[in-house]
Amino acid sequence: MLAAGPRFACLRALAQSPLKLLVLGGTNFLGPAIVEEAMARGHEVTLFNRGRTNPGLFPTLETLHGDRHPQSPDLRALAGTRSWDAVIDVWPSDPHMVAATARLLRDRVGHYGFISTTVAYKDLTKAGAVETDALADDLTDAAAWYEFDKAQCERVLGLIFGERQAVCRSHILAGYRNPSDAFRMWAVRLARGGEVLAPGDGSDPVQFTDVRDVAAFAVLLAETRASGAYNVAGPRRSVMPFGEFLGQLNEILGRRARLTWVAQPFLDAQGVRPFSDLAMWVPVRTSRRPGFMQVSTAKAQAAGLTFRPLEATTTDEMRWFRDTMPATYEFGVGASNKGFPAARERALLAAWHARGR
Repeated sequence: MLAAGPRFACLRALAQSPLKLLVLGGTNFLGPAIVEEAMARGHEVTLFNRGRTNPGLFPTLETLHGDRHPQSPDLRALAGTRSWDAVIDVWPSDPHMVAATARLLRDRVGHYGFISTTVAYKDLTKAGAVETDALADDLTDAAAWYEFDKAQCERVLGLIFGERQAVCRSHILAGYRNPSDAFRMWAVRLARGGEVLAPGDGSDPVQFTDVRDVAAFAVLLAETRASGAYNVAGPRRSVMPFGEFLGQLNEILGRRARLTWVAQPFLDAQGVRPFSDLAMWVPVRTSRRPGFMQVSTAKAQAAGLTFRPLEATTTDEMRWFRDTMPATYEFGVGASNKGFPAARERALLAAWHARGR
């Protein structure tokens, strides 16, 4: 629930009646959270997607089928004279997709909400990125394609919808239906207990957001017809030290784990990759984007962004893991995109304890 208070009451009063809301996507992770939030607030939701991902998730909702792929577009279901109060565009990083849909809906949708990313900023070498900072405008390496394309999507949308659009620049997401191992890697590892390798000295910052908080804020922006971009990253404070993050997680999960903090130079020498092998860890001393985990969320919080407690997010992550993953699931193996196998963690810890002998 969004927090009550004079400011929120004023914002919410702008939406006097249920919206006719079109959600582009809506059946994977953030999409369902947005749909569920909109339905809980009494809005009339229509989905547009290919009908391939979780097609039976919302059987009572009207679903229009089509394909936004620029090589084989099929937007016929969105054509015609039908209109909506607002649209929320959940996932694309292809500016051609965004442009085609935005042009088609420009005169038939009052407000366009788009989910972008905090990595769309041109310069994340400093802490405290704000919404007026420059966005990526070139390709410096292969890893920059996603960042650049998201920035281009924002530019295209701004040209077509002008002040009738709002952008959520989201951060790492966590919660139920999470397809990524990032947050889950730490929650599951701590829940399993024993000695856990913790990176650095615990001072590096970390940011993440509960998927339901992003969903609630995206719907709020549609309700209030807000304009412009908003950094959407938790927790409430702009920076949480990694040590505090793991400490709180361990407490929530029953204090089964024993954290062993391993110095970054040792991890570097062992070929351990920050953020990939050890999810969510961005060491500010050596990262080329140390500001990634330190973006400012002051504007979004002033506009109504609120945060669930870490316990709620952790509960959702663990419930999704138990519902969908086998008990023998191993991070860093097979389809897992974060973490490293338990055997490697044990070897690293053994080498750390044996140093200097």
